[in-house]
Amino acid sequence: MLVTMAFLSANSRTDLERVDYYEEELKHDEKMDAIKNMNELSETIVVEPVTDQLRVIYPKSFHTNNAEIELWVYNAANAAKDKRISFVCEGKDQYILTKHWDKGTYQLRFHSKTNSKKYFFEKEITIK
Repeated sequence: MLVTMAFLSANSRTDLERVDYYEEELKHDEKMDAIKNMNELSETIVVEPVTDQLRVIYPKSFHTNNAEIELWVYNAANAAKDKRISFVCEGKDQYILTKHWDKGTYQLRFHSKTNSKKYFFEKEITIK
């Protein structure tokens, strides 16, 4: 029996789960660094529901350094409804119209960069 197991294991394929595991690990490390950078700020991103809109308040350092922001909006029920918004933070709150969004749960993921430093923040919201 031991000989059979040794023979089978020697002849079985041991493919990696992902071919690009190294690149994925680098992306994961970069995301962890971006989360750490966000946590080190004295302020965080605030998302407040307002009638048919979301009000997004960014940390003051984002305003003064014209942070580049990419917002990914994931619809939990329908990937076809996912959205991506890119802009530069220019010293004011952002209002995102949600009037035409389907009701349900969304995951907001903010990827931002200022002075070559990356930040990541995510928040789950419900549109009623």
